[in-house]
Amino acid sequence: MKNKKISIKTIAAECGVGIGTVSRYFNGGYVSQEKRLLIQKVVEKYNFQPDFAAHSIKKKMLEVYILIPDLTSSNTFIVKSILKQINNDFTKIVPFVVETTYDEDRYLLHLQEIVRRNPAALILFTISNDENIRAFLQTINIPIIVYGRQWGDTVFINNDNEMMYALLQKMAKNHEFDKKKEILYIGENPVTNLPTGFARYDTVADWFNGRNYRFQTHFFSENQERIIWELVKTINLNNKIIIAGTHTCYKVVISFLMKNNITNSLVTDICNSNDFFLSILPKHYYIAINYSELATKIIIKLKQILDGNNITKDKTIECLSYEIKTFLK
Repeated sequence: MKNKKISIKTIAAECGVGIGTVSRYFNGGYVSQEKRLLIQKVVEKYNFQPDFAAHSIKKKMLEVYILIPDLTSSNTFIVKSILKQINNDFTKIVPFVVETTYDEDRYLLHLQEIVRRNPAALILFTISNDENIRAFLQTINIPIIVYGRQWGDTVFINNDNEMMYALLQKMAKNHEFDKKKEILYIGENPVTNLPTGFARYDTVADWFNGRNYRFQTHFFSENQERIIWELVKTINLNNKIIIAGTHTCYKVVISFLMKNNITNSLVTDICNSNDFFLSILPKHYYIAINYSELATKIIIKLKQILDGNNITKDKTIECLSYEIKTFLK
């Protein structure tokens, strides 16, 4: 049973470590693996939980955590929009942004440390390998809002299949595929990146194969500029139609084309509808996703949760709105 006489000071003394070390353990700071296991053993022995919730209530403040695997341009825009609306619309909310990684063990470790603080709500940006994360989320009662995969009852996703199909249809309508240019798809590995890699590639493959168009595929292991650059520099991009599977990929491809003075290729993009668009090539096609709308919908749901109006337990899945835009010189 939980011993109410136990304190952080008691745990520190029993573990033979300083109070600051125990405090860092509960607040997600650095603690060596040896000391972390020692503290965890004592915490479990007494079923001890720091009274972060009572502390927040006393101060009449609530904590909301945003956990995100990386701060790419689109993710940064979404997070900044969420923070801005929280600061504008809520007077008793303290938001925290925690940048984790795409490694499931690391993501889960950060998630568990956050849950220890008993926040009012969690906003989670998902990753692909998530079996253990899903299992852990089933054990907690903290309300969660999710972007990317179906981890909870409130989920926001990109309809990647529909978006890619609409992009290709628009290009076909403009006879882009009738001009004898080789077609390349450069994107995330569809096997190791299920949320976006599989859906986007699967749609492209079905569309081209169904119309007997030949196309080449090139996959990168992680959506990072350095990794994509190493792949791109091995590909002949001259006079090609290049379907970029991510916005990061698009940026790398454009940079490579500019560096090598290639202006006769066509490149597609997936970007934020609020992004400033600078035309580099004679033709551009891009999927413009309304990430501002996503931030607003997350805030609306967060308000329902904090006001106690989140009465439905039914799973709700909403797709982000988008439009296909073109720039043709």
